Order: sequence, then structure tokens, then C-alpha cells
Amino acid sequence: MKSKLYLLSALILILAVGVVSAVITLTITTPPTTLTEIQNSTSFKISSTGGVLVNFTYLPTAKIIDSDSHTANLRIINTSILENVTLATFDVIITNIDSDFNFGEHSTTLIIGAVNATNSSDNTSISVPISFEVPFCDCANPGELEIDIDDVYVKEGFGDDDEYWYPFDEIEIDLFIESDTYDIEDIEIEWELYTESGDKIADDTENDFNLDEGEDKEIMISFKLDKKLNKLEGEDKLIFYVKAEGRIDDKDYGEDEDTCDWAYEEVELITDDDFVVLDDIQFPELVQCGAEVQITADVWNIGDDDQDDVYVTIYNHELGINEQIEIGDLDAFDDIKLDALIKLPTNAEEKWYSLIFWVYDEDNEIYENSEDELAKFIVPFKIEGNCISGPTVLVTANLESGGNAGQELVVKATITNIGNKLSTYDLNVIGYDGWASSVELDKNKVILGEGESKDVLLTFDVKEGVAGDELFDLQLLSGGEVVLTKAISVPIESAGFSFPGITGSVISKDNWYLWGIGALNVILVIIIIFVAIKAIKK
Repeated sequence: MKSKLYLLSALILILAVGVVSAVITLTITTPPTTLTEIQNSTSFKISSTGGVLVNFTYLPTAKIIDSDSHTANLRIINTSILENVTLATFDVIITNIDSDFNFGEHSTTLIIGAVNATNSSDNTSISVPISFEVPFCDCANPGELEIDIDDVYVKEGFGDDDEYWYPFDEIEIDLFIESDTYDIEDIEIEWELYTESGDKIADDTENDFNLDEGEDKEIMISFKLDKKLNKLEGEDKLIFYVKAEGRIDDKDYGEDEDTCDWAYEEVELITDDDFVVLDDIQFPELVQCGAEVQITADVWNIGDDDQDDVYVTIYNHELGINEQIEIGDLDAFDDIKLDALIKLPTNAEEKWYSLIFWVYDEDNEIYENSEDELAKFIVPFKIEGNCISGPTVLVTANLESGGNAGQELVVKATITNIGNKLSTYDLNVIGYDGWASSVELDKNKVILGEGESKDVLLTFDVKEGVAGDELFDLQLLSGGEVVLTKAISVPIESAGFSFPGITGSVISKDNWYLWGIGALNVILVIIIIFVAIKAIKK
């Protein structure tokens, strides 16, 4: 019997020690709701797991502080017994809110502690998140007006709609406003854009309008992230706030009263890439052929690090434009003005073109952001007016040597680029078959810069029995197409009787009568000399 009593006592002692030595674990069984200026109280419940009896502890007051150091005071009021319990309820109220407290959602944490009711050395604590939302609206919403942010787009730039934005992105936001319950008049849309630190970046107000019961309206607003850029440096998030505020004008409501609803959107801001971009590119949309056009732009470093040896290239293959503009060193969130002159060709086709800008770093690589997008910018423009039709190449030719039948004849052709872009031409000779058996060129291709000239020697093997002015065509081809055909005339003398000691030339069918007159004169001179000699002898 005694042994059973001893065993029972041991079990009780083991259970007692187990209870005393149990570890406290706290759990938030009912989380607090968000506090507002209107709904300024909330409650939450905390329990200890494992049935451990605890004594709860806490600090009765705390503060919520916004980015500009404005404060709102919190007070904790317990509504249940806090000693020797496993569950406690806490009420939280907010008081003494600074009048200029930044709107939006703010948060802090309350620390609730617990001590084992039977062992004071066994204790723990838990953090309870408390949110305080200051509405963008200046009044309540008895008219049940509703405004929603429907869609967010990055119209132009490197961002991704409602995911992330870059400085200089152009943003479009679609808003949806409706009134299902009452007629609302003089509805005004107001929006503001803030950094997470509380700095206002942009704001605007849309014209007012009315909505009858059951009506809705869509509004699109747009803005560009190009203002107060110094406030974006080091920021990770932007918050867009919008509200619709009007006045109830409905007999079913009974009296006129202001009503307001608001919404917001948080978007990540990217400023930690090594990224240099162009903004405010100025280039005329309509230009004439041959014009010298000025281009200006702002070159911005929108990353947190300084950049060295930045340069920009301006390019259009079709127009022969390829310019490199040195920019130099750029501090973080600083800019330098780009200023360049571009000469357009005189013979360009009248149509739309695109001028492409690339921004390069010190390693001669195009800047690329974390989303693998290149610092590439395209500006469309149209060329119209003052354009020269036809080829922009000039050919002149002269007889270099030869000119007799059965011998070589050499012609020097001078080719000149009268356009204003680099040009390449292949050369071809045709139309000589009737008077020459072959032709050789000392070069079959010429590459000419703007205003540049080059000589080409053409050596013909002239056939026997040929005389007079003969023709051949010199063709210039670009991209496999003939851009110019130049007809060239050469004089050729036939092979005949010659008197080299007298004339050093050749008799041909074209000048036989001249040679006859000359021969007759020679004969007359000989006769006169013969007659004179006979007269002297007599």
C-alpha cells in the first residue's frame, strides 16, 4: 500500500515540475484592425499556448511617427484580467494626432510581455503590429462615392506599369469613379505623388463633374517623373494618392453634405542601377534635304553612383549619320547638356526616318539596367523639301594617252562624290565592242567620302582599221543597282601612209585632202628648184 502511495506522490511531483518548468509561447489570436482618425480604436487578443498561466505586462502608451516627425499617440486599455490567465484582450485607442500628419498608412509595434504565474524567471514577449491610416480625404463618405485605380501604364520609359518605375518615365493612370447610391455634384479629382519618405513629387487637380445615382465615369491622368529629381535619390518606393470629393445633391439623402473617397497605389522606384539616360531630346520633326540641324538633349545619371567618360552616339545608316558626342563625367542624379550638329544628305528620299541615340559608359558598352534594357532612344523625323533627285556622283573623263587604231588607248576618269555621306561604287564599262577588243581598269571599286574624288585609268585595246570618234559607257553601281551611266567619246586615228620625217603623224581617210595639198606644194617646190638650177646653168 505504501509503495502505491509513493508512486502516486512521485507522479504528482513530476507533473508539478513539468507545469512549473513549461516554456511560455505567446500567440496573437485576434490581430488588430487598422486605426484611422474616424475609427480610432481597435483591439487584439493574445494567448499563451500549452495552457500555461501567465501575468501579462505592457507599456500603456506609445507613438506613431511619420517621415516628417509628426506624431500620433497610442494608449492601451486592457479589457480583461491580465494575471494568472492564458488569454487577454487589449483595447488600443489613438489620441493627440498632429494636424499635419502625413496621410497614408503608418505603423509601429506594441510589445506585450508575459511572466509565468508560478515561475517569475520564465518570461517572454511578443510584438504586435499597429497600423494607422490617415485618409487623403478631408471628410467622411456618407454619399458612398467610390474611386478606384483601374490601370497603371508606363507610356514611355523603362518602367513596368504598376510594378516599378524609373526617373523620367511617363505614366498614365486610369481612374474609375462611380456613385451607386446618391446623386453627387461638383466632383473634383485631386491626386498627389509622394516618395516613401513623405516628399511630394507631383500633384494636380482635374475639372469637376456630376454623377447621377448609378452613373460612373472613367478619367485618365498622366505625368512624367521629371520634377524634384533630387528627392528621388536613394528612394525605393513611390506612393500615388487620389481622391474624388463632391457634394450630395439628392432628395433621398435629405441634405447637402460633402462626401469623399480615396485610393492609393505603391510602386517600386529603381535608382540603384548604373544607368544614364537622355531626356528632353530636341530635334525638328520636319527637316529639309541638305540641312544642318542642331540636336540638344539632357544627359542624366539616374543611378546612385558617379559615372565616368560617358558618351553618346547618334546614328542612321540610311542617311550615313554616325556621330560620337563626348559627355564626360556625371555625378549621381546630375545632368549635362548634349549639343550637336547633324548634316543631312542633299539627295535623301522624302519620307520618315528614325534617329537612334545610344549612351555608352567608360568601357565602351551601352548602358543597361537591371531589366536588361539598353539606354537606347529613337526620335522619328521626316525629310521633305529641297531634295536633289538623281545621283550624287559626278564623272569627268580625259584622253590620257594613245588614240591610234591597233594600239592601246588610255582614258582617265575622275569620279567625285557630290553628296554628303560615304558612298561605295562598283565600276563597269560597256559599249566599246565595236572599236576595242578589251578594256582593263586599274580599280573596279571606289569608296568616296563627302566631296572626295578618285581617278580610274581605263586601258582599251583598239582594233585595227578603226578611225573617228568612238563611244563607250562607264557605269557606276551601288548595291547592285546602276546609279549613273556616263557616255564618253574618244578620238581614234586610222593606220595609213605616213611621213614621219615631216609630220610625225598618220594619213587617214579623215585628213587625206590635207595631205594631198601638202604633197602638191612639195612637188611645186621641187619643180621650181629644178627650173632654177637649169636657168643658172644656161
